[in-house]
Amino acid sequence: MKKKLLVFFLFAILQSYGQEQFTVYFDTGMDSLTKLSAVEFKSWIDWHKRNKVVKIHGYADNVGKTGVNSDLSVRRANTVAQILKMNAIAIEEAEVKGWGETEISMDKDLNRKVVIYFEKAAEKPDKRKELSRQVLSAKKGSRIVLKNLKFSMNSGKVVAGSSSVLKNLVEAIQNNPKLKIDIQGHICCNTDDTKKLGILRAKTVYNYLVSLGIDKSRLSYQNFGSTRPIYPIPEQNGFEAEANRRVEIEIIEN
Repeated sequence: MKKKLLVFFLFAILQSYGQEQFTVYFDTGMDSLTKLSAVEFKSWIDWHKRNKVVKIHGYADNVGKTGVNSDLSVRRANTVAQILKMNAIAIEEAEVKGWGETEISMDKDLNRKVVIYFEKAAEKPDKRKELSRQVLSAKKGSRIVLKNLKFSMNSGKVVAGSSSVLKNLVEAIQNNPKLKIDIQGHICCNTDDTKKLGILRAKTVYNYLVSLGIDKSRLSYQNFGSTRPIYPIPEQNGFEAEANRRVEIEIIEN
């Protein structure tokens, strides 16, 4: 049985060569998206209205009965297909299929998923980065998570690969001269923020913006610690911890 599944997966990979992919995740035994995936999926839909969805493939982990997991993988694929359809994304020609159990990752959280294969539509050249577009359309009071902004463990130091996020934020502010923001730090995993990591990280972003010429009158920062988690603390897995451990900007004026 495992050999047959391996052949199926290899065939799927070959068939999907050259196509873009987007993956959403599910909690154990559920056919509804995790809270974080639901947010990310909505954002993905907003930016991919014109793309062609080719395949919607559902998967389950190997916990429980194989037959139940096979049905669950189908329901997950159908859930995603329904969401796409409700958002006016054409899926009539897409292959909607459940592949049952998969053991591709040792982390079972990563095996409970649906993979969307799509082909990008031709787009007009647009030099503005995604963050600039988000900020441009954001209303007063809106909050935007600075995705992929990572810090060294237990510190306010930004890791090298995250500097581009801050550069994009500088560009977004420069492109919107009326913009004023509040930088908000959040933590995960522990309700006792003894190291004040939230304020350290928010202040790091603030200092970076000021160092590149952004006027202080357009900026403020504060620490919410663990008081506004997306998921309850302690988190159940790495996805939830990463969602809680974040820096957001709130639009004060735009």
